[in-house]
Amino acid sequence: MCRQITRHCVVYFMVSSRVVSLIPSCLKLVKQYGDIVNGTIGFSPRLFISGDKYIKILLSSKVHLHKSYEYNFIKPWIGDGLVCSSGVWWKTQRKLLTPAFHFNILENFINVFEKQSNILITQFEKINGEFDVQLYCKLYVLDVLCETTMNASINAQSCANSDYVVSVYTLLLILIKRTISPLKMWNFFFKLSTEYKQQQNALKVVHEYTKSVVKKRKNVFETNNINNNTSTYEKKLALLDLMLQNKMPEDAVMDELNTFLFAGQETTTSALSFLIYVLSKHSNVQEKLANEFLELFGDDFSKSLTYNDLQKTEYLDQVIKESLRLYTPAPFISRVLKEDALFDGHVIPKNVTITVFIYGLHHQPSLYPNPELFDPDRFSIENSKNRSVYSYIPFSAGPRNCIGQKFVMLQLKHTIINIIRKFKILPVANHEPILLANGTLSSENGLPIRVQKRIY
Repeated sequence: MCRQITRHCVVYFMVSSRVVSLIPSCLKLVKQYGDIVNGTIGFSPRLFISGDKYIKILLSSKVHLHKSYEYNFIKPWIGDGLVCSSGVWWKTQRKLLTPAFHFNILENFINVFEKQSNILITQFEKINGEFDVQLYCKLYVLDVLCETTMNASINAQSCANSDYVVSVYTLLLILIKRTISPLKMWNFFFKLSTEYKQQQNALKVVHEYTKSVVKKRKNVFETNNINNNTSTYEKKLALLDLMLQNKMPEDAVMDELNTFLFAGQETTTSALSFLIYVLSKHSNVQEKLANEFLELFGDDFSKSLTYNDLQKTEYLDQVIKESLRLYTPAPFISRVLKEDALFDGHVIPKNVTITVFIYGLHHQPSLYPNPELFDPDRFSIENSKNRSVYSYIPFSAGPRNCIGQKFVMLQLKHTIINIIRKFKILPVANHEPILLANGTLSSENGLPIRVQKRIY
């Protein structure tokens, strides 16, 4: 006999294009009604799950792979890229693109991380007093993504007002506004808005730039007769190169490039910004990291880090994992059931939208005692050995997990090593972030820090 799911209505209010108290409200809901609850976001009814046993059923499935309707809002930008696609096309593309994140390829991106993080550090050195680290991280991340996916240098950190950079952030802002608007989530009303016209203009800039990069790189391939049997090819291989090698249609190539820029930009910016911020609040953790880096890499800062170097940082791994738990970059992900599913005695009919409250999962006291406490030791080998795979999912899990998670972890590690070796990250007094869950996690009142040159 099937049990009835607790019914409760979750409503968030739209004020000044932001979600008010969505995360606190959902945490309260989980505490009161458990980890599987009927609810509503805006006018959209759905089932909320935050328990690892329910999450495992959904995310481990090879059937329930379809994203919810909100993902249609980004289709004008990324088309049928991995984030939005499903079925046979998604499986084909996923299989094709997975080799782009093999360690043999990832190790060649270390030079990009070093070059761009050095620019970030130079920006930090110019600042006197406190500053919002989110603003600097987003430009740094965009520079890295464009160079590693498209072999293109857009110089976002030195030219933040370029047409391409402005257009990318225009599209992201419009996406946020549309997601939280009860009217603009409908195409009819959205097309009557000023944001629709702004979106069309921004799309033109972004798509034309991507198209020009693809054509230029394609000419390089054809002129030099590059193929996957040459060592030169292997050294230069990036996402764009892999797709050109496999002779993907140009539209599909553009969709995937734009997909990786979209998917990587906001999530990595969130992860890196909160990581730097939380370190500013915990000088003891910072000093332990500095000592680890000194022991592993010495005091010769002119020596470049290698891929193998980044595999040795045991304590840094713990710190990053704990930061991703405490400040989960993607607090919610959603799927639509395409057939009935059984959830621990509950029959969930097809076409129901299920939202995984990842932030709630990561803040369950039963899994993480004192969940608001930043404690990297939670992720020591000893403390992690009995933890369920589905109790910690900052990059989702199962067949549709984040294809770029190894890339993100490498970038986070390299960036933090570079920053900590150069600076002490200092806190700003009396500041607590006001968390916003606008697709990805951010802070409405910024993430202010200060930096001070580290003396050895």
